[in-house]
Amino acid sequence: MSSLLLRRPRVPGSRLARPLAALLLCGTALAMLPVPTPAMAQAESPASYRFDMPSQPLANAISRVGTISGWRIAYSVALPAGAVSAPLAGTMTPEEALARLTAGSGLVVRASGPRSLVLEPRPADGAVRLEDGSELLETISVNSTASPVDLPFETAGSSSHISQEQIERLPPQSAGDIFIGTPGVISSMNRNGAAMDVNIRGLQGQNRVKVTVDGTVQASSTWRGYQGVDDRVYVDPDLIGGVDISKGPDSGAEGAGVIGGVVGIRTLNVGDIVEEGKEYGVRIRASDADNGIAPPPRFTTERRAGGPGLEDFENWSGSIAAGVRQENFDIVAAFAKRNSGNYFSGTNGETQYTLLNSQGRPVTGDLSPYLPGTEVFNTSENMGSGLIKATLRPAEDHSLELGYMRYDNDYGEVSPSVVRPNSTSTRQIGLSSTIVDTYTARYHWVPADNALIDFRANIWATHIDEVTWYAFPGVILPEWGIYPHETQRPSTTTTYGGEVSNVSRFETRLGAAKVDYGASYSWEDADGSLYYGDAGSLLQQSLTGTRGVGGIYANAELIATEWLTLNGGLRYDFYSTHDGSDPELIPDNWDVEFKDKSGGRLSPTASVIVSPWEGLQFYALYAEGMRPPSLRESAYSESFLFPNPDLEPEIARNWELGLNVLRSDLLVGGDKLRMKVSYFNNNYEDYISRVDHTEQTIAYYTTRNIDKAVFSGVEVSGGYDAGFIFTEFSLNYYTNVEFCDLGEPCVNDGLNGDYGMNHIPPELTATLTLGLRAFEDRLVLGARLNHVGARAVPLSASNLSFTAPWVPYTVFDLFGSYKVSPNLMLNASVENVGDLYYIDALANTAMPSPGRTVRLGLTGTF
Repeated sequence: MSSLLLRRPRVPGSRLARPLAALLLCGTALAMLPVPTPAMAQAESPASYRFDMPSQPLANAISRVGTISGWRIAYSVALPAGAVSAPLAGTMTPEEALARLTAGSGLVVRASGPRSLVLEPRPADGAVRLEDGSELLETISVNSTASPVDLPFETAGSSSHISQEQIERLPPQSAGDIFIGTPGVISSMNRNGAAMDVNIRGLQGQNRVKVTVDGTVQASSTWRGYQGVDDRVYVDPDLIGGVDISKGPDSGAEGAGVIGGVVGIRTLNVGDIVEEGKEYGVRIRASDADNGIAPPPRFTTERRAGGPGLEDFENWSGSIAAGVRQENFDIVAAFAKRNSGNYFSGTNGETQYTLLNSQGRPVTGDLSPYLPGTEVFNTSENMGSGLIKATLRPAEDHSLELGYMRYDNDYGEVSPSVVRPNSTSTRQIGLSSTIVDTYTARYHWVPADNALIDFRANIWATHIDEVTWYAFPGVILPEWGIYPHETQRPSTTTTYGGEVSNVSRFETRLGAAKVDYGASYSWEDADGSLYYGDAGSLLQQSLTGTRGVGGIYANAELIATEWLTLNGGLRYDFYSTHDGSDPELIPDNWDVEFKDKSGGRLSPTASVIVSPWEGLQFYALYAEGMRPPSLRESAYSESFLFPNPDLEPEIARNWELGLNVLRSDLLVGGDKLRMKVSYFNNNYEDYISRVDHTEQTIAYYTTRNIDKAVFSGVEVSGGYDAGFIFTEFSLNYYTNVEFCDLGEPCVNDGLNGDYGMNHIPPELTATLTLGLRAFEDRLVLGARLNHVGARAVPLSASNLSFTAPWVPYTVFDLFGSYKVSPNLMLNASVENVGDLYYIDALANTAMPSPGRTVRLGLTGTF
């Protein structure tokens, strides 16, 4: 709990009716809404919400009302000792819900501002009269937070939330499938290996985007040959409780050294397993799917056609999770197992690409050596993952969460140079393996009687052991003992980190204020191993070195009036890198200079939110950030990349205009409309690019800063839920993508040999989900349509060695569930209903995606 001082508001005056006229581009979206005048806005009735809550401690029930509605709820006196609420069911306003819960308790409900309520004793509460006629209450306890689903639609800037329910509707075939439908976010190399490599608005890799799992960072970077490198994050979707995404520089504790955005993955908590009002809970889940077959032996070249059915159990997953909730502690433990074989590609769709050569003439070729309807080698997975979390509450207002998670996976993965457009041969190679150990300790202190303290302190560590295979194309003649060269590349990375932060809330003469401030630091230690590469003749070393990144930040929010909120912040980020590679391994003619690098920068953020009436916000945002060079860019490694320790950090200067809509009771009682429309213009100065290195014969490339890269476009996301019917929608369209080299004009094209060409997203992506609920919500049926357009910057035929092409595609999925009993749920889905043959956007190799897949699931809760 936290606390603050509240004033009884004065009688509101006229509100701003037409702020930010520059946002007329959003008028089409606004046409969906009633357009009240300021007077009408004051007369609107509060929104209603559906509540279905069992009897429980009164404090828990009050908090639950706030969570469901997203309203702020506070009270200024202690609740009656041992008070238990009556069950609450039905559609009503938050004020009505609280009135029912507190009936007979001597408390009354009062509105304290937009979407804010106060519980207080009946008159004679001892409030202090102020000179302006308002009353200053005693310090009160805040017991609710905005729903994570609603929060992106009340935030200045682009953010998204992926709920556990959305992940479970269409269980992901690959871990990165969880981002389908999130505008501006794509998981690269989604079908090649088991990791996620997240692209946000064209930025990807080299620590530009931070992906955290319970606040921890898996700083793993792997060389992929001509296709560059990838940043890898491993987590099983069955253990995910929700995902929160912020796009662009992040001004909070997790934003140090990040310019692309932050993806925060939360694993299961006790609240995901134990129902409200209960002390124990268990969830058991199992699923089986067709379109999977056990991988064949290494060096197999003959691809199988057809594919097994559900009865073959070659594509299954299962998990068990249990939780305990007590007054002074919570415990949750879970284990997940996933065994999926090589999948089969679709049978319908384009199999060829058309690109322009250097003379501007069209060139046509095969997208992939894999034919429609055939087995796709190196797509299997055999994973086990477990977690345990214990939350201790040793004293009132204090909590300490301790956690451990282990991820262990043997999976198929192929070197991009083996599966390329226009090639004809493929083969099964050895399975890669990854083990990730994660340790967390998270402390939270929020005294009920002090609004200036909402303190958090976290420490964490991750340890990654990876063995990836790098395979070379070649002839296979078993009778002569001739096989192409394949080599294992072991690497170990350990990352340590911690954050401290505090939020202070207080009243000023200008309005309610909040200050969020803190510091963070992380230390990446990559310990590369020696191995023989290049057909076994060249001794090489995986990435070795250390990199530290930290930051100090402060952000302030002022709610100046009911319709105006101002935000501003500063953060100072700093870094250091050290190349720990063995100089004896570097060729004599490289003339490499080993030296440490460090630096820092102060970056501001500012935003304004204007709310002409409840449920509608206009916002403007400006944010800067710094991304220090990664170890891969500045240190020596096996990637034949000439190291450049003199690289300067990338600097982001982003601005965004948008609107948020969060309205209820539009068409039927209890319905809700969520929508966000934004225009973004992201400029990245001193963008680091891979370029040709003509002075060396072995180190084909090096890295250097170019003038800048620019990504701008429009995003739309949201949904409408009326209970019996619901829809979710998203759209992302890039209006401009360009790269500007030093002394050269900007071009809508990637630089020759640059990693960045692999990161340029589709010009247009759009997703639409439609669903209905029936039989008191026991039955849910729905469909999802996902369209992906062409690359925002056309790929030229000369870049096929570095970048995998794709053609636009539209995939249609079906999903459904039926609650047989309060404890048993049946799930079914059909993914890629049209059995489309296609290659995922941002794939790093020419591997087609899975064809039609039928999946059945069963979930039991006890």
